[in-house]
Amino acid sequence: MTSRLLFIPFAARSELAGSISLASARYRAALPAQALNEMGIAAALADYSGVQQSGLAEADCIVIMQPKEQMLAPSQGRDYWPRLFDFIARHRKAGKRVALDVSDLKVGPGYRAHLAARTGDQAAIAAEALYRRLCLSVDLLVAPTPALADLLRDALGHEAPKVIAIPDPVEVARRKPRFAPGAVPRLLWFGTFGSHADALRKLLHDDLAKLDRPLNLLLLCEALPADILQSLQTPQINLRAENWSLPALEAALNDCDAVLLPFNAEDALVAGKSNNRALQALQAGRYFLAHDIASYRDLAAYGYVGPQLGQALLAALHDPAAIPPRIAAGQTMIDAHYMPEAVARLWAALL
Repeated sequence: MTSRLLFIPFAARSELAGSISLASARYRAALPAQALNEMGIAAALADYSGVQQSGLAEADCIVIMQPKEQMLAPSQGRDYWPRLFDFIARHRKAGKRVALDVSDLKVGPGYRAHLAARTGDQAAIAAEALYRRLCLSVDLLVAPTPALADLLRDALGHEAPKVIAIPDPVEVARRKPRFAPGAVPRLLWFGTFGSHADALRKLLHDDLAKLDRPLNLLLLCEALPADILQSLQTPQINLRAENWSLPALEAALNDCDAVLLPFNAEDALVAGKSNNRALQALQAGRYFLAHDIASYRDLAAYGYVGPQLGQALLAALHDPAAIPPRIAAGQTMIDAHYMPEAVARLWAALL
């Protein structure tokens, strides 16, 4: 049967039949496709090698996930990019609508400067130009936040295709709101450590250290070398790390009192980030405290969004009864806007 929507996430074929480890592939492809099928709209997943195949995909709309940054390396991307551009051109010529799902900002001067610090100016210019060409080669760009959609329009200028925002859905189970910390509050941070290392170090060594009280903090992320974990240790905080998995996340959210989400809010590459981690916390019935970036401001009524996570944690500990009603209100908001079926309706509108 022809699929109305075909999602091509950046995931291996073996993952598509089981557990997809990359969060963006779940939020931007697997969960929407499942919800669309449950709504009676045919949707399917194809692994990324599909863009190297010669045949035309049987779909009315094809959603390609943005390639990972390492594909810019000549050893990995030399043969890939011509095939990707050919795939897009052939499908558009055949009357298919091709969308690019852009999960983070990889065009514009801020990204170019980010790359230049690691690869040198010339390599950064070439890489940014390649991503720009990709964005301009499709019918539609889809971003997880309105802020990122605006950044894409600004970076691409008048040549930009239409840009729309479709949020990430929640994926963890709904739990009753709870905020009843003991003498040593149990805190959780989860995500990709490499993307947030500086913000985490500042949180631990500056913000939380000033509280001068014992805390437990679990980092749920990729495997961390012992020297990295040692560099994060502070006297007041009992810090430990575990490898991320969806079952581990469910268990950690159940066990914690609150979720900390620090960002470098001044970083242009952070400005368009999704609020999906705060949504997972609220859905699990847990309070979140996050630094101020655009997508989190919409959730400020349900958690803390601002510059002082440590002081906000103290304020919550002094008035714990005020927290569960705010979490409950956040869960009501999630029902309307962030459950997979609500998000799937936005993807269906692409048709």
